Amino acid sequence: MTKQKIRWLFSIILFIFGLSFLVLHPESVLAVLGGIWRMVSPLFFALLLAFILEIPTGYFESKIKTNASSKFLVSNARLISLVGVLIVFFFALLLILIAVLPKLWESLQHLLDWAQQYLDQLSTNLESFLNRVPILKDSSMKYDLLTMVETNFDWSNASFMSANDTKLLDSAIAFTTEFTDSVTRLVVIFVLACYLVCGKNTLLLQVRAVLTAFLPDVSRENVFRFGQLCNEVFTQFFSRQCLEALIFGGMCFLGMLLLNLPYALPICFAITISAVIPIFGSFFGGGIGVVILFLMDPLLALEFLVLFLLLQNLEGNFIYPKVVGSSIGLPPVWSVFMVFVGGNLLGILGILLSVPVASVLYRLFREWVFHRLRKKGLESQDLEAIFYREKHHTTLSSERIWHSNEKPPKKPQK
Repeated sequence: MTKQKIRWLFSIILFIFGLSFLVLHPESVLAVLGGIWRMVSPLFFALLLAFILEIPTGYFESKIKTNASSKFLVSNARLISLVGVLIVFFFALLLILIAVLPKLWESLQHLLDWAQQYLDQLSTNLESFLNRVPILKDSSMKYDLLTMVETNFDWSNASFMSANDTKLLDSAIAFTTEFTDSVTRLVVIFVLACYLVCGKNTLLLQVRAVLTAFLPDVSRENVFRFGQLCNEVFTQFFSRQCLEALIFGGMCFLGMLLLNLPYALPICFAITISAVIPIFGSFFGGGIGVVILFLMDPLLALEFLVLFLLLQNLEGNFIYPKVVGSSIGLPPVWSVFMVFVGGNLLGILGILLSVPVASVLYRLFREWVFHRLRKKGLESQDLEAIFYREKHHTTLSSERIWHSNEKPPKKPQK
């Protein structure tokens, strides 16, 4: 028996053993995975934050190295760029805390007041409707429905914990402990991300040295190519999607100011944040705005809905193709599918990461397909004859063949 067959046999036995253990003891496996995730989650989020910070840091670093004449600026271009990005980030965060959060809190208070008035009116209308129905006028169902509405939707008389309740102290201690732990984890993640950004070049050299020492040349080059592909896809996705979200949020804000619609700042803030999610993320923020305005006046909600749909159509037809275009390289049907899958698996984080991850897998699978086709002796002209109808007598690239929606050419008649 050769070494390759022994390896395959050992892999099959190990896979069967692992699958059996997973089926027989799923709680233990989930507990172990949860513990591993708690240990590595700070590193994962630090890598994610470092990747986001690297996009503007790398841009400003290249500008400094290109235009600066001082050796000090050139040698410390990465550190200077990172400090500038952090200053801009903290000023933006401070602006949000000063300008946006008070408006959000005020809007939430008004929303609760409007909701209580709406629910009070709902109870009155329900009672009037039940009195008009002869069968329900004096029945016990009428009083049960009214009691349910009054007890479950009366926010003004909501009971909270008294100061003498011992559970209040336990809740305060638990909240303080959880808050302190969260702040500590955030500080660790932030500091680790800054170190990763500053030491990016050294870290990449160390990774390259390790891979060169332990992997064959072909495997090493495949790992390098995979890393470059991931960096390209994720950079294009986050940078262009965030820019498109800012543009669309600004358009909605200007439109609401021109129409004199209330709560323009908090609604457009929600639209901007949700628009980072591709395909239909902005509709979630628009739905929040429709609900808030509908509680005030249905006509205001209708005006906002018309404005939102017009701007969405304008953005989808003119702005999105210019800003984002086909940079993701993933067909829309797979984007929608992967957003649903990522949301079900990892929630908001899965929604944000599903599209770029799927784009990387899609490109790798596409390259694999064309590699196997070429191994069968099919050149670009043969692929063109199979997948694409010739309009121009030129050789088509794999991108054009792969994304073609046209029907294959008819077979020539004998």
